[in-house]
Amino acid sequence: MQILIATDKFKGTFSSLQIAKIIAQSVEQLGHRASILPMSDGGEGFLESIEYVKGLKVQRISSMTFDPLMWPLETYFLFDNRNKIAYIELAKTGSLNLLAETERNPLWTTSYGLGVQIAQAIELGAKAVYIGLGGSSTTDCGTGMAQALGYKFVNNNGKPLHTIGKNLPYIRKIVKPRLPKGVNFIGCADVKNPLYGPNGAAFVYSAQKGANPREIEYLDKGLRHVANLVKEQLRLEIGDFEGDGAAGGIGAGVRAFLNGTLTSGAKFIADLNGLDAEIARSDLIITGEGKFDSQSAEGKVVWEVLKRTKKYKKPVVVIAGQCGDYPKLPDVQVFCLFKQSVSTEIAKQLTRDKIREVVKKLMS
Repeated sequence: MQILIATDKFKGTFSSLQIAKIIAQSVEQLGHRASILPMSDGGEGFLESIEYVKGLKVQRISSMTFDPLMWPLETYFLFDNRNKIAYIELAKTGSLNLLAETERNPLWTTSYGLGVQIAQAIELGAKAVYIGLGGSSTTDCGTGMAQALGYKFVNNNGKPLHTIGKNLPYIRKIVKPRLPKGVNFIGCADVKNPLYGPNGAAFVYSAQKGANPREIEYLDKGLRHVANLVKEQLRLEIGDFEGDGAAGGIGAGVRAFLNGTLTSGAKFIADLNGLDAEIARSDLIITGEGKFDSQSAEGKVVWEVLKRTKKYKKPVVVIAGQCGDYPKLPDVQVFCLFKQSVSTEIAKQLTRDKIREVVKKLMS
């Protein structure tokens, strides 16, 4: 039996490539053939998935930039020199994993480091820049990113503001720089949420970034304020477009400040790595993610795999670290490794053995 393993990361424990290899090893030990496609929705693992694409020649570009609290940071992005395409992962500069628990609060974090990397890609001669949007610790609507590219956000006194979530309501004027011509910017969003409101970036995601209920309301008002300024001063509507709320509003920021476009990160990676062709030549597809729940249907990898697998009428299995309230799928087998929340260390220790048990049960 030929089995395709197309998984997302198990957040906090294993990358998409690591988890795919663990499943593949278990499959092959039982005498079956396995091929792997590490997937990403635009969040952590975006660059890893791109590096795994067959026939795509990219190189890692070392990058000196900044973390969400503006501490110097050395990381990288990918560059396809032949086609002049850059691939940048926001999580490399803006992830919660870069911060201690006590440092996490979207009132004080910025996406400035992402903007520095975009500027570096432009200097290399990039004609297209794909930005993986996900895993963000910020709710700054991409103002930090924009500031690094020359934008100024000034207050009532005409003084430039530091671009953090706390300062969004104090912006009174957006001063636009002269941006380079002939560069296409594409944000690869991991969610479909709007910018603000009950389903927006602040109310849905800022709590997990460290904000309390009062701060969440404050951030939502700040995002609304920026959207109004963009409409008045830049003559562009942002807010309700699918993906505007991705990465603390950086989705909207890509459209507003870079004149860019948004696409589904999961769809982008699936198209790039030829997921459809791999599904067509496989007998069984195994996908998975750290937590399978109702949010999985909002632009996540597993849902993209399930959608494409259904088209080819192939059997599919979901292996998840945990399961929440997910849509019931009559033709899909779902296996949950842990019934309740466990620490990262315990998850790392037990995941391999639990996956072996699941695969053995599945194959039997």
